[in-house]
Amino acid sequence: MLNRVAARVFGRAACAVACIFALLAACGSEPPYPTDPPTDIVYPAPPEATSPEELVYFSSVVARVEFLSASAGVRIYQTEDDRRAQPAFVFRFRVVEYLKGSGDDELTVRVVALGRYDPIIYPDENEALTLMIAQSRLDERDTRWDDREAVVFLRPSHISAEAESGVYEFADRGDLSPGLYAYDIASSRNRAWLPAVASASSSSLEPRYLTGAPGAQSGGAATKSISLSEMKALVAANEEMAAKGKNVPGYADCIEEKFELDARYKRDPPDMGFAEYRIHSGQPAGYRIAGPYARAPAAYYDRLWFEGPDSDLFASRIANDPDNDPATGYAREYVALRPIPEGEYKALVNFQYSAWRPCGYYPEVALNMIEATIIAAAPDGVVHEAFFDPAALKGGAAGADLSNGVLAPTDFAFGGAGASLDSIRWQSQAVEMRLSPHTRLPNHHADFIAPDGSVALRLDFDDASETGEGASRALSWNVCAQPWRGGDLLTLRLSESPTDLIGATLDADCSASATSTAN
Repeated sequence: MLNRVAARVFGRAACAVACIFALLAACGSEPPYPTDPPTDIVYPAPPEATSPEELVYFSSVVARVEFLSASAGVRIYQTEDDRRAQPAFVFRFRVVEYLKGSGDDELTVRVVALGRYDPIIYPDENEALTLMIAQSRLDERDTRWDDREAVVFLRPSHISAEAESGVYEFADRGDLSPGLYAYDIASSRNRAWLPAVASASSSSLEPRYLTGAPGAQSGGAATKSISLSEMKALVAANEEMAAKGKNVPGYADCIEEKFELDARYKRDPPDMGFAEYRIHSGQPAGYRIAGPYARAPAAYYDRLWFEGPDSDLFASRIANDPDNDPATGYAREYVALRPIPEGEYKALVNFQYSAWRPCGYYPEVALNMIEATIIAAAPDGVVHEAFFDPAALKGGAAGADLSNGVLAPTDFAFGGAGASLDSIRWQSQAVEMRLSPHTRLPNHHADFIAPDGSVALRLDFDDASETGEGASRALSWNVCAQPWRGGDLLTLRLSESPTDLIGATLDADCSASATSTAN
């Protein structure tokens, strides 16, 4: 039984095993260990590395120090139910400069000498054995960087008796207990002891401190480090951040949540989402693309916006909030901002949670994006659809692009062959349309769909007159009143005509008093 006990405690230290036998012989009893180690405990991986920004925030003292000594100790931890003796290290440092906080010229730091997730079970009350465990761990400690200046991040000990005597512990995230990953300066985890990249005697440059694990050799370089001036800038930024939240309820919790979210995203950044939506073309502005989807109660409405090549065509809006109060919940939906011609459109949907946090923090926007594909399908019988945003252009032509007047797209298929819609214009009380190759598009008509989904103008190709000759021929309809103005957001649709086409513009005579205005 004694061998099992010794092996369980000192699996790596043969010399310490002999000490345990001697101690047990003197005491005449075994420490209160279970008969066998538990086999059903799953120890999680050590926590992710804590950033210098976090360490500054969670520290009451940030100081440049020189290492003086390290000794084995015992930390007595009294709970409501029992008294726990924990193996500990006691470090002493000489302060070179306080970067945050203030204090004596020397600092004492006590830290538990077992990692939070270390499977070794330590005794509850046998302080002598506990001290030997601490010494065994101290003998294994990597001391290669002890001769270098360092930056340490400290907070008062959570043991009240220690805190009252001025003893500190290494700082960490608020939900983590300081332990192995805090004091082990060769660890890549939550280290609150950052040795200098080089010894003071070997460099006249500004000191830099290792934020990543040092190299394998004592002089090995680390891939990550921070300069003294950068560290001071972090401290200043932290002080400014704290000042903004002074006397603001929930501010401290907000900052801690910010760090937690940042760490989560850095550890496991989510992939961008993808979604495909299918809609009918030519629907009025406000036509629902997706949703509504429910949102949980919040102090403010969340923010959602579109980016990308077709982002100006879509938006998000509150779909259901009868009391206009986000605190009772609401719903959102995606909508089209104008009638959309047939085709495929791309947009990035960006999402930010509501700014309920008193520190005003949002998760990174890039991690809350959906690449949306919106496919607009035209009704049966349609041969061509395009945006038509009229603008005053040279020669009176109008088109979809305000910069050059070109409709987009212009090409379409008709009668088994390709065709192109070259230009549309209203001038001298007539709408003129040029097609290549020239065709009358028999039994078809053109609709100009307004933002509300209504047909602002309908032209029957069977009623068109031909003007010009040869390649310059055009189709023309007498339209006495100006049918559109610059800035209108229209959609042009060419489609088959029903047997009885009603409401088409006829080739009527315009009164002599009608005003002819080029557009």
